[in-house]
Amino acid sequence: MRTDRDWTCPIPALTKPPPDYQRGGLYGDIKVDTSSLSTYINDNAINLCMVLTKRVADASQPQNVALYHKYFCLGERSASDPFETWSSSKIFAVANGAGHLRTNETSCAHGVYGVGGGFVNGKHGPDTQLGDLATVICSYDSTAGYSSNSLSSYFHDLGWRDRINSVVLNEWLQVPSDQTLGGNYGEATPSDLGFTVSAPGTATSCAADKDPWPVKYSNSISALTAVELTRRLVHHRDMEESLRFPGVEWADVRDLLYGAESSGLFPGQRWGGMTADTAIYLQSSSTMQSLLVENPATLADGRWRIFSKLGAGYSSSRYVGEIVSNAHACVPTVENGVVAGGLEVTITVRGSIAKDASLSTVDLRVQAAMDAALQFAAKYN
Repeated sequence: MRTDRDWTCPIPALTKPPPDYQRGGLYGDIKVDTSSLSTYINDNAINLCMVLTKRVADASQPQNVALYHKYFCLGERSASDPFETWSSSKIFAVANGAGHLRTNETSCAHGVYGVGGGFVNGKHGPDTQLGDLATVICSYDSTAGYSSNSLSSYFHDLGWRDRINSVVLNEWLQVPSDQTLGGNYGEATPSDLGFTVSAPGTATSCAADKDPWPVKYSNSISALTAVELTRRLVHHRDMEESLRFPGVEWADVRDLLYGAESSGLFPGQRWGGMTADTAIYLQSSSTMQSLLVENPATLADGRWRIFSKLGAGYSSSRYVGEIVSNAHACVPTVENGVVAGGLEVTITVRGSIAKDASLSTVDLRVQAAMDAALQFAAKYN
């Protein structure tokens, strides 16, 4: 069975937006409910922001729908306080690599070369697909001889560290100045990977510009920033161009979400990219389990999706164990064989526990927070 890589969340569009939902727009104009989640989650170790999305019929918009959102954060600190992202922000590095390849290269034709379908030379030959490298980043698979951390540095080399911080965060998203991205992930770029990029359907290649000044920024953003960046990536086709990750095209997002279409490193693989994330916090929640069990038709014909990216580690300088998860889900409900409703949600949750070197305690707290947030989402929805 072939994966529908051009899938769109099939929850039926409404005829008018629900009360209190807002159209996508400037980051600074987002209206956030910072109080409602506190009745479900009482844990100072947790930062959490969540977006519920409704689709409203609008023939003037991409995909003939306009997206409306309701934002919830666990207190003002979740909306505004930056924290270390760990590996959860690697997906933004991949997207930035795509955006730079398509728009800012010295010798590459505008819009031709990107992550989507793009390939480079490496130890596996000249057809190493960038979409396969995105799968390694998300899944931590090491069978191809690459690591998630080193490949994230490679995408920073393609996308430029200053670009993701200055162009993406500051100019496009316009987040507060105390939030930054562009840091590495503990390992250097693999020495075998080249910077000559080829594109499908073309007989030429281009020499991509490698980041000439690898200034490293801290990977430190708020839960609100992380959830908004994640949502905008998944909703790429459903939004006007000004809200799309700078320079990125749908082909790039598609390879980030699913991995390479005809994988060279993972032959026969249907579900790569962000579908291959190792975290299952969202899938394990009682709310999501109920939605899927009660709607077997949704499972049977592949009408649902979950995309996510995990980050985790123990800080030897701050003496805390931390887990971060960015996730998006669309789970339709089916009645008499017809999609009648469902839940579309994007969520970022971060837990931080002192001296939890094994991450065992923070793991339980993150799962509990995810469970509670989704219980709230199902009732509010």
